[in-house]
Amino acid sequence: MNAALNDNPREPNPNHEAEDLTEEQLFLERATAYWLNEMAAEERRAFEEQMRSDAGFREQAESWRVILTAVREWLAAPAPGVISLT
Repeated sequence: MNAALNDNPREPNPNHEAEDLTEEQLFLERATAYWLNEMAAEERRAFEEQMRSDAGFREQAESWRVILTAVREWLAAPAPGVISLT
């Protein structure tokens, strides 16, 4: 059996390469890096140019920004029923 294969599809494969990702997964990785300011300057410029020139791409990127913002706010909020002692 090849050790590089991942027997459990629910577990991330540490050996995956970018070409193994779907187009949607690549987009989400790029959009996440963009919105979290984790993208290199040259890649950021290319991403912004694509947003300017492609309305569908821009709409997807903006939708992902809304989702990321909501998740970050949810994670920062106190858990229901937890009393803060501070």
